[in-house]
Amino acid sequence: MLFTNVSATANQKIRTWYPTRAATVLTGPVPVDALASTNAQAGTPVCLATVAAARPTLSDGHVPGDPVTIDLYWTSGTKAEVYLGSVSGASAAPGAARTLLFSLPLGEITLPDGSTVRPVNPGTGAVDGAVRIQAHVEREQHQSAQYSRAVRVEGTCLPTLVITRQDGGTEPTMARDIVFRLTSSVSLDPSTVSPEDFEVSESDASAGSDPHVASVRAVEGSDGTEFDVVVRVSNSTTASLSVPPDGSRPPQGSRTRGGRSPARPAAATRHGSSTRSWSRPALPWS
Repeated sequence: MLFTNVSATANQKIRTWYPTRAATVLTGPVPVDALASTNAQAGTPVCLATVAAARPTLSDGHVPGDPVTIDLYWTSGTKAEVYLGSVSGASAAPGAARTLLFSLPLGEITLPDGSTVRPVNPGTGAVDGAVRIQAHVEREQHQSAQYSRAVRVEGTCLPTLVITRQDGGTEPTMARDIVFRLTSSVSLDPSTVSPEDFEVSESDASAGSDPHVASVRAVEGSDGTEFDVVVRVSNSTTASLSVPPDGSRPPQGSRTRGGRSPARPAAATRHGSSTRSWSRPALPWS
């Protein structure tokens, strides 16, 4: 339900902004028009999510003025147990919605009464609970609405990682540097994705082939969902690139914004590996 005020003495009948649909875990680039929330759980691993919030219409009673500060809360039911952060300077036409980007903390959070809640299971990436918001008018006389309705959080914070061949061309290739692409269903923090996160194996190898990951580079414009991984070889071989199985160190840092810390769930879904053959050219090379 959407809470309203029943008298002029309760929040001056100011209607709050409200979620228009369920919140969802971010699975791609951050929307260009998203309003980023602060992170009230600084130092805690997080998973990014978005929710569409609408300004009340003129028929909804007292519409809050522009701009407003929007507080976001996580709840296991219908309360507001965990303060997630705030968005300042939000504005929209009556009835229009804005996308809010916020952080879901991974693991257990201790509440003031000593009880614990867990918005995201850090081992499985499963999300739980709901979010609700509260609007505060940014004026000299601070005015606040009541809490909005609560909407469920949908999706998973467990990344799906896929490795594909990127350089194309003939097989085998004559290029010494073999390019693979890592694609993640969740935005990753580029600073947490390094050559040590990958395994290179080979077959039909010549002596001294020495395949290894030479570099990892985030693809421009992918917002941390795509990375080019360069495997360098020194003699003819068939090289395969993969992400280590669970228990190793997969690249699972969530996208960091506004002081958010990287999140590293214990598992990730992976779709095999990718293989590329290289034949050393007859001409000299360096």
